[in-house]
Amino acid sequence: MTAVALVTGGAGGIGRAICARLAQSGYAVVAGDVSVAAEPDPPRAGPGEILDWPMDVTDDASVAWAVAAAAALGSLTAVVNCAGVLREARSDDMSQQAADRMWAVNVMGSGRVTRESLAHLGDGGAVVTDNTVLMALSVPVAAAVLVYLAYALIVFRERTPDVVVDGPPIRGNASIQLWWLVTTTTIVLFLAGYGSIRLLADGSGGGQGPNPIATPASAKTDPPLQIQVIAQQWEFTYRWPGYGGFETPHLVLPAHTLVEFHVTSLDVIHSFWAYQLAVKADANPGQDNIAYVTTKGPLAFNIRCAELCGVWHGYMFDTGRVVTKAQFATWIKAEKVQFAPAAKSLPPYAREYFPQPLRRGG
Repeated sequence: MTAVALVTGGAGGIGRAICARLAQSGYAVVAGDVSVAAEPDPPRAGPGEILDWPMDVTDDASVAWAVAAAAALGSLTAVVNCAGVLREARSDDMSQQAADRMWAVNVMGSGRVTRESLAHLGDGGAVVTDNTVLMALSVPVAAAVLVYLAYALIVFRERTPDVVVDGPPIRGNASIQLWWLVTTTTIVLFLAGYGSIRLLADGSGGGQGPNPIATPASAKTDPPLQIQVIAQQWEFTYRWPGYGGFETPHLVLPAHTLVEFHVTSLDVIHSFWAYQLAVKADANPGQDNIAYVTTKGPLAFNIRCAELCGVWHGYMFDTGRVVTKAQFATWIKAEKVQFAPAAKSLPPYAREYFPQPLRRGG
């Protein structure tokens, strides 16, 4: 089913730019705006297309009509609010799935983002918490620096510029030095600990080598989907050990699933980087580098090599997709049939490979 995004205030300016970005990511986009006069009937838009639709965010009936139009195109998975945050009551007009995935983005600055609206962000709430913690630490530090700067400019300024002499030598102040060391050490250690805990909570998105120390708790009760990412000059291919070990040139993932990537290389050092999934893992020849990610709703994501790997490094990219579990089951079945002949020529599945020749140019 087509993933659909509804963008309020999407007829021009920043809203239009967001519509274009969503369309590039594979969404069918409904751009709702009060300035749109036409009332297309029936609504038609496919993946990568933008449909202009009349919508007034101050009118409940207009909002409900736009939501219905978007839902008619497929699975309404995102609401990007560029005209001010929709009132919470209006979230009842959306399906529960859409409400869970709502993006309360106050791009234009009209209206305000409330604590209740942030509850619909799902995983975005964790980002808000991280930003709050960092802001709580950085504001006092920045304020202290600025206050001391102002104090120094006023108190220590040269009042008689005709006579410029060195100030009296400072031999140290034990009290200031003690507080400086205690404060800075406490902040640095807290940030290091907090950042490590947050990164490791879901297994981290970075490669952890063949023996990961941070395994998601859900992996103990629900075995993850294992996918081997094989880097080579200059492409990524993907092997599926749970489906017979066949190999595909593209990556499609089921939504709401824990994925265990096994990243390796056939030649030089590469780096598997899918930034929308928050995954980045080095691909080293002869090494198995494990990274975890839990997918969310339908999504198109970019895959790039983040390690200089030869003359065509800049062209080593692909686009992956997160789809519903039903869509994934259909896709993986079709891929297995399509690539069954090629699978016969593949070496037995292994966590790392040493092909001949052992080195390739580039």
